[in-house]
Amino acid sequence: MSINMEHAPRRFAAKRAAGLLLLLATPIVAADGNDRYWAMLRDGTQLTGSEIGDLNDPKQQPTLEDEPLFDPNNPVRVVRDMTIQSALDGPFVEFANGDILPGKVMRASDPTSNEQIHPHLVVVPEGTLPIPGQQPGEIRVRQSSVRRIALVPGRQRSNRPGLMVYRNGSEVTAKSMRWLGAAIRALTESGILTVGLNELAELHLPERDAVEALLDDATWSAVGSDDLIVSVRTTSGGRLTYPRSMVQTSFSDGRRTKSLAVQPVWALDAIRLADQAVVFRTYRRAEEIPLSLLPVSSVEYRTALHLWPWGRNHNVLEKTLRAGGILADLGIGTHSHSEIAFDLPPHARQFYGMVGLDDSVADGGCVRCKVYRDTADGTPLFASGFLTGSQDPAKIGPLTIQGAQRLALVTEFGHEGRPADTDPLDIRDHVDWLMPWVKVDLTAVKRPAADLARWFAPLEGWNVDDAIRKRINARPWWNRKTGRWVMALSPDANKNVADVEPVAATRREKITLSNAYIYIAAGRDTTDSTYHNIQLQIGGEQHATTLNGDLRTNAGPGSLHDRVWGLGGYVGKEATLSLVLTPQGDDNAKPAGIVWGTVAMRPLIENLPEDGQPIKPDVPLTSLKPTAATYRGRPVEILAGKLPDGTSLKVLGYPFSTGFGVRVGTSITYELDPSYRRFVAVLGLADGWQAVGPYEILLDDEVFWTSSEPKTFDRNTPGCQLDIPIPEGHKNIQFRLQGRDSSGAWAAAGFMLD
Repeated sequence: MSINMEHAPRRFAAKRAAGLLLLLATPIVAADGNDRYWAMLRDGTQLTGSEIGDLNDPKQQPTLEDEPLFDPNNPVRVVRDMTIQSALDGPFVEFANGDILPGKVMRASDPTSNEQIHPHLVVVPEGTLPIPGQQPGEIRVRQSSVRRIALVPGRQRSNRPGLMVYRNGSEVTAKSMRWLGAAIRALTESGILTVGLNELAELHLPERDAVEALLDDATWSAVGSDDLIVSVRTTSGGRLTYPRSMVQTSFSDGRRTKSLAVQPVWALDAIRLADQAVVFRTYRRAEEIPLSLLPVSSVEYRTALHLWPWGRNHNVLEKTLRAGGILADLGIGTHSHSEIAFDLPPHARQFYGMVGLDDSVADGGCVRCKVYRDTADGTPLFASGFLTGSQDPAKIGPLTIQGAQRLALVTEFGHEGRPADTDPLDIRDHVDWLMPWVKVDLTAVKRPAADLARWFAPLEGWNVDDAIRKRINARPWWNRKTGRWVMALSPDANKNVADVEPVAATRREKITLSNAYIYIAAGRDTTDSTYHNIQLQIGGEQHATTLNGDLRTNAGPGSLHDRVWGLGGYVGKEATLSLVLTPQGDDNAKPAGIVWGTVAMRPLIENLPEDGQPIKPDVPLTSLKPTAATYRGRPVEILAGKLPDGTSLKVLGYPFSTGFGVRVGTSITYELDPSYRRFVAVLGLADGWQAVGPYEILLDDEVFWTSSEPKTFDRNTPGCQLDIPIPEGHKNIQFRLQGRDSSGAWAAAGFMLD
């Protein structure tokens, strides 16, 4: 059944006569035994029916009562399953974009971890299903996206950044917060507090930028293959926003239960929910932002008899928005007289929607609704005239709002000059602003400089210029191994490989021993012949990997190749580092996307002391004469600061003037002075292609120490600072190196006297 709004009666007459779908104070149920679904298209056409096609696969063309739902010229705006309801009863996490994830926050990520992933909270969600490959029952969500956390059931306070509510009802406001596992460390007026999550009922995080979060939703969608954003409301009270293209479907219980794996921009893992648990689906284009989710800069009420606070995404009765039979999960509930000013996102161009009396007032109520630019004075952009409960919702716009900073919605009393037989008082002036959209010019919106790292966490600290940024495409890719979406970076995704110029991400660094080891692991999102060559350049010149060849991302999808670059020769210098990305493969194919695993600058030598320098021995080995030095049983000369062939001693390019390099199979013995307390040295591969190790230290011909973690050192293994105590009572110390045909370093080796 379809009804065009331009010629529609006030409500579905047959259904109104049946007395169903009238009052939002009562549960919404199916209009009759056959009509499970209600939908509205973009032009206002309403549809009802008992069967609906697959709404989740962009490749499908679902219908409702034979009407196409995704006609590009008139796609569906909202779908409601009339047989189920939504209720948020337990703990939940609220995000800056207005999404809600029912569930319990368990802990925060460890900031000292080397895992290159955005700082996050671990949540055990309610009303979801486990994802194969994910930790059972756990979802990671970005800390920066979280606005509010409810830790216990019950009515929650409105958002107040910094508010901490204890379970006994007492409140504290924090100036700043820091996560410590399952606790919060907060700076308050009275000092620093450390509070466990198990002590709190509510936690309101510092101010989050809602506009930025909503623009992230737009970007998350725009980079995909489908520009429709879906916002779903679930039976457990959740609201999840994601691109329609980012859905994976599966079946369980003998194909009786259809589940959806979706991933909002704030989630680092996919969230799986039953398709049958979706109450509302609201669809919008990437450039459409719901006004109801934007920040409010001012609210003004004038009361006659009653004060009804306005509602965000619900009516003033805290029920579903419903006017003229039109249901909405996104919108604003108001009462006369009220003036609400919403902050607009940058480059807002148009505003449009509908406004009418909520169906809970039946034929009652009488108001006038207006929309103003910036402030509620002067000439309105829109004026409804008198609206009563017997009228259809009024269409708003499109209104031109270019250059406006705010948009003010005004709900006026309808007292003076009101139509005959209308309410003389404001008791039933419950107004619903249905699906109010702000259209933004996304091409003009400048994203923050952290854009690259926003989607590719391993590229934190790497930069691209504006010209390259415009060429970079990010596209979601479903990783079957991990059961989640990751973003793949693809320069010039719409060009052929032969036509794509290399792009470079750069950073300026002071190279030290703490960051002179570069490790990169990356893969691709395709199975064809295309991949990328990743080259490190320093000062515009190619810098070879430890294995000579550049990194190629031609592993199978879900797998990564890796390479290491040692920057030992640049320690102490300022350097401009560039990652040059060059597409490879079939010249006539589209370039693969790069899936980033790790891009890390790590210590070239591990276990160094706090000053970041190798320990200088009080008594260098090179100042002593060994009692014996042999290579595979034959005498050998030890050269200070040299390898056996006379070349300089280096570990991953870092030169050492003290200590020495020896071939595998070399044994060197020294007498021990009673004043020697500790032995120190830097160990590592000095030359060759085979790994060296294990290293061994013997005291009086008995093995005292053997290298472990690492046991051996190859071309990709960082050097290691050794610092071990020497027990008293021994006469000699012997150093041995096992392995194959390479040379290892005993660099900066010697004894400490205290």
